[in-house]
Amino acid sequence: MKSWTNAEDKWLGTMSDSAVARRLNRSRASVEKRRVRLGIPSTFRVLNWKPSQVKLLGRFSDEEVAKRLGYSASAVRRARIKRSIPPLYPIGGRSHWTAAEDKLLGTMSDREVGQCLNRSDIAVHHRRRRLGIAAFPIQAAS
Repeated sequence: MKSWTNAEDKWLGTMSDSAVARRLNRSRASVEKRRVRLGIPSTFRVLNWKPSQVKLLGRFSDEEVAKRLGYSASAVRRARIKRSIPPLYPIGGRSHWTAAEDKLLGTMSDREVGQCLNRSDIAVHHRRRRLGIAAFPIQAAS
């Protein structure tokens, strides 16, 4: 039986026992046994989703649902995928812009527009440039 090192012990409780086992090349059972023996709580827990919580899946981004419910984004993603609910935004971000969103471009900084639209300032910058809209003029401090 392979002895545990302090470096290996530091991984316990930081992710699921299965994930730690894969990382350390140990069995899940040995990881669980060691974690329990050291009194380290499992950070991985099975979530019992209420119907009102399930209704949020796919209606908001996984990150937004996670923030609202106090779960990790990966837990929300797993729950959504388990229920075959497509993500609000496809991989790679949202692909379509509305006319109302386009009207905001150039009316304030790309960062401010991004915050208003829940988009990255890079995505706003690229969209504004693609449409040939000038950047919002930045006032120099007087």
